[in-house]
Amino acid sequence: MDEKRWIFGGGLSPEWAWVVKRRRELALADLARIEKHYLKNAPAGFRKRRYAAGLRYFLRTKSPERDRLAVHPCFDYWLDLHARHFGAPVQESDWHLQFGLFQSFPAALALSRGDRLELDATADPDGRFFLYGSPKFLQAAPTAPLTLKTAGGKLSLGGKPARLESLVEAVPGIVADDRGWLMVHGVTMHGLVSLDDKERARFAAVLGEAFCDLAGRDHGLYSEMRDLLFSLVPLKNPVEHGSVSSSYVNLRGLIALSHSEDRILQAETLIHEFCHQKMNQLLVVDAILQRRPAPQPGRGRPQGPHRLRLLHRVRPALRDGDVDRARAPAPLGAVVPRRPAEGTGRRRGRAPQEIRARRHRLLQGRRARRQGQARGVPDPRGRVMNTKERIEWTKAVGACVPGADIKAMLAAAEALDAPGRWEVSVRGGGLHAVGLRFFGAGDHAAWTKTALKPFGLEGPVPDAPVGGYPWLSAAWDLTTGRWTSVRLCGAARGTKLKAGQALAWDFKAGGEPPVRRALSPVPFKAGIFKEPVLDRALEDFSALSPLATLSLESPGWSLRLERPLRWPMFARCDVSAAFTPAGSQLALFLLDRSVTELAFDGEALWAHCAG
Repeated sequence: MDEKRWIFGGGLSPEWAWVVKRRRELALADLARIEKHYLKNAPAGFRKRRYAAGLRYFLRTKSPERDRLAVHPCFDYWLDLHARHFGAPVQESDWHLQFGLFQSFPAALALSRGDRLELDATADPDGRFFLYGSPKFLQAAPTAPLTLKTAGGKLSLGGKPARLESLVEAVPGIVADDRGWLMVHGVTMHGLVSLDDKERARFAAVLGEAFCDLAGRDHGLYSEMRDLLFSLVPLKNPVEHGSVSSSYVNLRGLIALSHSEDRILQAETLIHEFCHQKMNQLLVVDAILQRRPAPQPGRGRPQGPHRLRLLHRVRPALRDGDVDRARAPAPLGAVVPRRPAEGTGRRRGRAPQEIRARRHRLLQGRRARRQGQARGVPDPRGRVMNTKERIEWTKAVGACVPGADIKAMLAAAEALDAPGRWEVSVRGGGLHAVGLRFFGAGDHAAWTKTALKPFGLEGPVPDAPVGGYPWLSAAWDLTTGRWTSVRLCGAARGTKLKAGQALAWDFKAGGEPPVRRALSPVPFKAGIFKEPVLDRALEDFSALSPLATLSLESPGWSLRLERPLRWPMFARCDVSAAFTPAGSQLALFLLDRSVTELAFDGEALWAHCAG
């Protein structure tokens, strides 16, 4: 994620779209789990009312209107209420209130789409029923049962046309709301104020002027605010501060603030609280921020994701009390046990010799990988990068540096379309270079010739694989539009290597003969570089994600990780701050990848990423 665009308001960029999309997916997944809990545990008397119809309709109606409602602050708060109250036994009246209030969302959705829908609902404790996503609501008795029907964009209540009232809007889609129970029930700072019609209209009018000023001065920030915000709640200002305001992690899309006739002050307050709202969105999708520290015996400092959180640039603004992730779903970086792939188990009728041959191949593969890991070479396992993904990668690189000539890079990637595995590499310091790494398979000699040909090179042919596969890596300079280095790693006939060694051939531009060197990885240990700043940074990194081996390759070095580390977690370490991608498409592409190696080429850091 490009942090500068995220902080300063880059508009409705791909980064913004991804965060909103991820937040929506998690909210709908929560709702699907709640529906299952409802069907299994709802009281018998409660089931007579048609609450399930609203749940079913909302989950199964895929549309932009539904997606918009799924990130509404009241949807946010409704999910939070359910998580806090339904983990233990509750009374039947609580079921009626919780699921009766939810019907606001399917009713509003059906009304906006013109769909026909019949459902039962419940008025809120203040005697109102809101159609969220619109300024409309209807009056009723507190917690009264309601029978609703929508058809052709019209709403009827108890068989008669519903008489709807309306909230005032600061700008279209953003209401001034001091009356919605789901809207204001969670606003706890500074105190709510109840306005009369004239005061409410003035409160909204000044905020509307503030939004107009923002639209003229910074349209990117304005577009982000319009996309996230739904509601503005008025607050008391009893001691006449310049302004009081608040926002909440379980009401994303709501800003509460006191009234002022100064529209510049109101604009500043909106920007201030909106920055908190952006962080509150990241608390939903960021693998680091959403997890608390896991205590580990014998350790006096925070470990795991909490360590990352301390390294994050925004650490002065974070406090443990601000982060309540008790109901967080599995984070992006979580290790989730995978089910065995189809066809890997024993099948009836398979010949014993076939089973023995299969077991032999598996053991050979494991032994080869262990030998490779001992030498510090990349583990060739991983998902194959197919043609479509290579095209996506190339386009992403092109988007990072406007005008970059990447035709030769794409041609080489296509020419290497042979059995094997791919990794991608990213160079820090402004993303001046990227790389491709390819692990060959099959006939090693034929593969090596094929691998070097796209670069216009010829060289030695590895005849004994290292770690099971030869491999090749190449660096592409985005500024000059050419390959700057190509490395081939394998082994040569007749070469006596020490334990743990491997051979590498480095090809430079200009047709010079390759430089051969022996790679001699050693186990990583703290203080290995004898440089305090670097050693401290790498010690922190290794405490977070253990480093396995170090290879010193003058003028640089490379470090293999014991286990791949997901890019979103890796990119929040101080040691990798240089890897903030310069292009949104590349950032999104890397979110699905894992870092396997950290390297230094004498000038900048590299991160090697596997699928």
